[in-house]
Amino acid sequence: TGPYQTWTLIENKSFVKSRSIKTKLKEKGYIEIIDNGKGIKNQVDIFQPYYSENQTDENRGLGLYISKKFIQSMDGDITYRNENNHLIFTITLPLA
Repeated sequence: TGPYQTWTLIENKSFVKSRSIKTKLKEKGYIEIIDNGKGIKNQVDIFQPYYSENQTDENRGLGLYISKKFIQSMDGDITYRNENNHLIFTITLPLA
């Protein structure tokens, strides 16, 4: 379930109009996913289970929660920020 949910973050067209993906390697690996969707209005914990701004029968608000748990299981982290009308997710993973 984990890898699928993480890929869902990248492929979720319900809230992403367009996106770019950047990678960077230093002491850790960084992946930034940038979109020009509407973003998140308030700084809330969007990684909580059942959080969704578009809750429907098919969208239960679990994708980001599962993605975060999966990334954390690899000693990584995922964060987000709003910047210039863009929502930016940053995934950080150890290199080894």
